[in-house]
Amino acid sequence: MLQNPEPSARTTLASIADSVIWFHSFTRAGHRKPRAHFVRLITIAPDEEPNDVLTPGGYCAQRLFLSRLLLVLQTEGVGPVLIDKYFGERCPADAPETIALRNAIQQVSQSTPIIIGLHANTSEELAVRRKGKLSRDERHIFERAQLMLEPHNEVYEGPNVAYGLLTLDEGTNRIPASWEVFDPATQQFRSLNTVSMLTAEAYDKSSSAKAQFSEFQHRAKTEDPYTNFVSASEFPTLSAIGVLCNGRPVVGSEWRQCEGGSFGQQLLRNHVAVIGEYTDLDVHDSALGTVYGPLLQANYTESILDDRYFWPVCRPLEFLIGLAWWGIVFLIVERSSSIFRAFLYSVGISAVLWVALFDFAMQQWGVYMTIGAPGLMVFVGRLGDQGWRRIKGGES
Repeated sequence: MLQNPEPSARTTLASIADSVIWFHSFTRAGHRKPRAHFVRLITIAPDEEPNDVLTPGGYCAQRLFLSRLLLVLQTEGVGPVLIDKYFGERCPADAPETIALRNAIQQVSQSTPIIIGLHANTSEELAVRRKGKLSRDERHIFERAQLMLEPHNEVYEGPNVAYGLLTLDEGTNRIPASWEVFDPATQQFRSLNTVSMLTAEAYDKSSSAKAQFSEFQHRAKTEDPYTNFVSASEFPTLSAIGVLCNGRPVVGSEWRQCEGGSFGQQLLRNHVAVIGEYTDLDVHDSALGTVYGPLLQANYTESILDDRYFWPVCRPLEFLIGLAWWGIVFLIVERSSSIFRAFLYSVGISAVLWVALFDFAMQQWGVYMTIGAPGLMVFVGRLGDQGWRRIKGGES
């Protein structure tokens, strides 16, 4: 069963993380500038696609539509295909449309890797479905696992088919690599890669890339890799119906007679294709504002392939940098003849340090820090001290 989870409620921790990680504003140039090298978007969106492949209840038509689209993508020489789409459970396994999709995935995966997203729940999402309560066994499961897989009885097989996790909503600026999950079907815990990680691995199988991916995954288990985002307008984008019907307009169910063509071939050949629905069921908050799930998957895949991610500075070094910054501002305030002059000097030196740490360091070294405004407390303390002296002077 191909599924895409509904967006979950953002945690307080995730909201705080997004508010204090400023890297997105400081990484718009240099070799880590966000750009689309490898990934192309194929959208299934309202006002573009035929109603019968988007209208709730048209599950069988959606499967037939995707089966035909995959066959066209294969002829156009596309690279790995990432499927981020919800299909529902109401099209029978023996329906002609389901069989067509199963056969298409089997055929296309002979030459083209296909990565399919699995539906999984966090403890918060599952608690909502359980009316606020988890069983004792479920609570024990989430002490060890971060996600619980939904049953996926309908499996599409092929020589290059892989199943991965979609994003866990812990702050969309973080690149997800893998999560610990519990699979009710096997009653086992295991680590499962995300669809973006699997897609990157399927695209670049060189020995150097394998070493890079392995190091990234190992480090991501204990540290949070963040990225900056490529906007939707910067990704080469094609509508699914345009690819399927060679760019010509279609009415109603005419798409069933489409057999593709050369439309979009230059954009798609040897590139990753991310197929997903652009509907209100799959929206997320991000540094770019509210975005659709497929755009997140495209960004994560692009960031991994482009080596465009940022690791946290170790805490002791971060503390020392913050302390040194605070000390510099403190000395300026103490040695200045007026608080106004101290403010001007401090703003100047802070601007220099800001550029050095948050622009140069992040651009060249690929790191981020969560230092706030170390000099602010100095000014607050100084102003408070002056105010207290005036109060005491007035009382005397």
